[in-house]
Amino acid sequence: MGGHELVRATRLLLSTALCDPEVTHIALLSESCVPIRSLSYILASLEASPKSRFYFSGLDYCSLMQRARAKAVPSVPDSCWRFQPQWWLMSRETALWANANDYTKDLELVEIPDEMYFSTVLMLQGYPLEDRVHCRPVTWTFWEKGHGSPKIFKDLDAGIIENMWESGCFFARKFARGADMSNFRLHRQ
Repeated sequence: MGGHELVRATRLLLSTALCDPEVTHIALLSESCVPIRSLSYILASLEASPKSRFYFSGLDYCSLMQRARAKAVPSVPDSCWRFQPQWWLMSRETALWANANDYTKDLELVEIPDEMYFSTVLMLQGYPLEDRVHCRPVTWTFWEKGHGSPKIFKDLDAGIIENMWESGCFFARKFARGADMSNFRLHRQ
């Protein structure tokens, strides 16, 4: 599970990426993610709509576990809590705001902070999240009911491939080591 060291490491990655003035977007992915859209498709999508892309929800639409996490830090107003998957794509503007101030100490009592840190920090700083972020996932993930983590794929059937493709996501996860994703040509369609 993502801890505070993961948030700190992500902040360092953002800082490094933002040093290059030509960087327009930053995607956070893991070793188990693969592209399911071609690079030309992703770049054309970002050019057409350069907003950040990640799903987020406030306390009104979050789980009981997420509400419990929020209660650990009563200094954060309820209206500022936002939860998002760890895997996101931020525009340069969003990344500059998200990384402008370090809130890791303020939020150190929150469990699994990587799933709330950046969107909550944006809200704390007054960033217009609803206006400047496409509230939809950038990374397709298959959560099996009753399991605490996403399904790990080695092989894919036609139904799963269709589900990935129809999601509108740019990437998919979670793939086992040795899974030959090139057989499925997902990023070449």
